[in-house]
Amino acid sequence: MTLVQASKSVVSYVRELKPRKDTSRIEVKIIRLWRNYNKESGNTIEMGKIIHASVSEQLIKKYEDKLHEGDAIVL
Repeated sequence: MTLVQASKSVVSYVRELKPRKDTSRIEVKIIRLWRNYNKESGNTIEMGKIIHASVSEQLIKKYEDKLHEGDAIVL
């Protein structure tokens, strides 16, 4: 996951995303953010309400200070 600053003209709508296209950038608003632990994936940061996203244990230190409820970010 990469957080980028981009103008709205390069942001894709969810309906425009293609299953195998990995170069799209979408702007999302973090509605809910929480930490989770389970045996299989370890510690994670979880985000979502309608669309769910996770930050794996290996990337928590890199992103924990950049992710806050209510923020809009481009992925």
